[in-house]
Amino acid sequence: MPATPGHNRQKVMRMTQMTIAPDDRADIASLAGTVVSLLNGRLGERVVKREGTATRYLLEAARAPGFSPSDVLARLRALPLPDTSLLGTCIPEAARTLGALWLSDELGFASVSIATSRLQGLVAQMAPPAISETRYGTETRSALLILPPGETHTLGIHVAAAQLRRHGLSVRLMFGPDEATFLSTLQKDPYDLIMFACPRPELLAFVTRLVSVLRNTSASAGLTVLGGAVLDRQDNLTQFTGVDLVTNDIRAALLRQEALAAGTIMVR
Repeated sequence: MPATPGHNRQKVMRMTQMTIAPDDRADIASLAGTVVSLLNGRLGERVVKREGTATRYLLEAARAPGFSPSDVLARLRALPLPDTSLLGTCIPEAARTLGALWLSDELGFASVSIATSRLQGLVAQMAPPAISETRYGTETRSALLILPPGETHTLGIHVAAAQLRRHGLSVRLMFGPDEATFLSTLQKDPYDLIMFACPRPELLAFVTRLVSVLRNTSASAGLTVLGGAVLDRQDNLTQFTGVDLVTNDIRAALLRQEALAAGTIMVR
């Protein structure tokens, strides 16, 4: 005898009223967690693979004739890769590789300079305006990024500026300011973050001097951060320079600044 619609409805109701035993729930939850973990792992592997492909392409494109920033950027985004990966991983890694090729005499200074300037052009295309409309609370956070005097490689500081702007900060760059200019700037416009990009140990004295000037005034209560290639070349940088934080991780700096502003940590 064929089942009637009423019979089917009763069967469905009985099925939906069935309870799952606690042990079964635990097994299902464990299985779901395993599936999510595996999916995340696979997605992570894909991103890493795409970032490697993008970095290799950047190295080739930045050194090739007829370089077109818009064409290169379109191809990178079509991998697909978000700008956060390009800014945070691919472009910095391409720049580091170019530097290594120069140090090993595999590329000349002119070739490296041209290639890095092209990478910097890509950064400029991906960076939001200097003053972002994104707000944190009622005000925009601000950052002052400083490069020591005489340093001609500016790609790193522009990458950091672009990352900060994408996080909604208003960013100002200063190149080799003297003590008076530095102090005057802070007195006019206090900053939430004061970040020093230092590529070489011999430039640390400049950072130490400006941090000392800052500590001897009440011009700004911003978090001081040291980043750059020098982090791979020297230890005990916090004690040596007097900065609050030593890191190349923009997110870590932002989280520490938030904690400082909230009064949940004391860094000095």
